[in-house]
Amino acid sequence: MSIQLSWPGGFHEDCELIIFDKDGTLVDFKSVWLNMAAARAQRLADHLSKNSAELFAWRNRFLRALGVNPETGEISLQGPIVNLSFEAQSYCLATLLHTMLPEKYNWEQALSLTDNAIDWALSHNDPAMLAEPLPGAFEFIKEISKSHVKMALITSDSTENAKRTLARFGVLDYFSEVMGSDISPSKPSPRAVSMVCNKIGVTPSRTILIGDAPNDIKMAQGAKIPVICIEGIGNKKNLLEIGATAVIKNWDELKFNTKDKHEGLVLRTDGASRGNPGKAAIGFVITDLQGNYIKRYGEPIGVCTNNVAEYSALIKGLEKVVPMQPEELMIELDSDLIVKQIEGKYKVKEETLISLHSKAVKLLKKLTGKYKIAHIPRAKNFEADKLCNLALDLNRVVS
Repeated sequence: MSIQLSWPGGFHEDCELIIFDKDGTLVDFKSVWLNMAAARAQRLADHLSKNSAELFAWRNRFLRALGVNPETGEISLQGPIVNLSFEAQSYCLATLLHTMLPEKYNWEQALSLTDNAIDWALSHNDPAMLAEPLPGAFEFIKEISKSHVKMALITSDSTENAKRTLARFGVLDYFSEVMGSDISPSKPSPRAVSMVCNKIGVTPSRTILIGDAPNDIKMAQGAKIPVICIEGIGNKKNLLEIGATAVIKNWDELKFNTKDKHEGLVLRTDGASRGNPGKAAIGFVITDLQGNYIKRYGEPIGVCTNNVAEYSALIKGLEKVVPMQPEELMIELDSDLIVKQIEGKYKVKEETLISLHSKAVKLLKKLTGKYKIAHIPRAKNFEADKLCNLALDLNRVVS
């Protein structure tokens, strides 16, 4: 199932998966990590001095090293507290300690001390219980769950803390995947998005990320998916400057419409290779049963054989039509070989086609309605063929 997710000034037409950040997006960032930073800074300061003035000075130094203004409690959008996991922040604190007291603490001693401060802070503070929800965040999740769109969470917190936080607010079961900093690849690697998409079975083109910080933007940009940011630690101007697709102040600015389920659709696909192998392209057309156009698409795909192009066209067309979940789907193409292989009448012997055949079959299994695949003469498949050749001639996507 897919939705149209919209926000002021834009929309995602065909969204099948939403990936959320946690802190600053679903829960108030300061409620968790400002308290944790203060506890750790205090613990380190207590270890270094018993003099109240020195203790106060050390506490403030540690907070500034994390990107926190100790006087105002304001947090830097570019600071370690926003951009590093709680554990990784130890390196910043250890660097400060070793730099200021090199004769007393070598690097290993400094890092050991700052790591111990993490254990102490965690033993005296529970991040899941400290979390305060952002207004409307969990209400949005509960509403979006009714559309059956998939949801996942990628956070710089640990997976355990993230799951306990979601469970506390009664939404853990709505998430297909929860990935913390202890799971590799972790945020901000775009491979984290790829891993989630692969596990859930949704292509990145049907995925959107909702976050609040530079790491969310960096991860989304690397994965080439849109990223909507919530204003909080970062303001609209700064978040847009570093690449956010859009910035909203409140969760109620996000709207969604469930895509209508079609009674019946027709998918016609075609692939062409000039040279076999040679420069190739794909094309497909989706119409309703009355012949009204829903989607037309053509795309160059590099150098390959005719059969690879035919399979690629079928897969691309299915990726578009499967989320629409028609009650009946008629698939038509002018490659008799591909049709008989999909029907199971011919074995797939060519090694380069085995994985493509498997992918097409997996997509077909996602259809909840009936489908039929049939061979048609090229003359009847003229529009998909035309889109193919136009994409080849222009060397760009056409629709």
